[in-house]
Amino acid sequence: MPTKLFKVPMRGGFYAPDMGSFGVLCKDTDYRRTTVEWTHCREVFEAEFETKPFNRFLIRIDRKEAGRVARFLRAVQDQVGLPSGHRVRLERTNTKGVYLVVLGPFWRNEVRLSLLTCLLRAGRKYTKRYGFWEAMEDDKYLSETEDAVAWFLMGNTEYKPKGFFGWHTTFYEMSLRELSKTLTDPKAKRRRAKV
Repeated sequence: MPTKLFKVPMRGGFYAPDMGSFGVLCKDTDYRRTTVEWTHCREVFEAEFETKPFNRFLIRIDRKEAGRVARFLRAVQDQVGLPSGHRVRLERTNTKGVYLVVLGPFWRNEVRLSLLTCLLRAGRKYTKRYGFWEAMEDDKYLSETEDAVAWFLMGNTEYKPKGFFGWHTTFYEMSLRELSKTLTDPKAKRRRAKV
């Protein structure tokens, strides 16, 4: 983690959002300052990304949870085989209980970001006793899309169809046959092209 802490903008005091809330950094051009818009709802947060994409945001988690989330994300990204420059990073800020999430290029699309928001919340439960899949099972959105998560973790990270309606809505009760057409392995195209 970098030594210089990210300074969370706090105009008029700190609003303490619920644990697991996401904060979007917004430029207020009238007053030339940055503000934070907090939301606990993943869908509202993801809609913000669709209208004005960003490469970093805030998450409200305590210090213990931050370590768990970092280990959980490392396990996910190791499984997918992401190189270090494409990974998401969790960085401390000057505000207790608020961390900066820096998106690597891999995570800067709406499908992967939607999954990432689920993973960030699930990672809060990740411990030595409460393993990887147990943490996923504890998250409603991930447990109800377990086949899609497993398929994604096998390297099938490219979303094919047009239009996306959120991780849970899109992949809830989707069959493996449908999954194989919807999420594909981007490396498979390169392998076929070399032949």
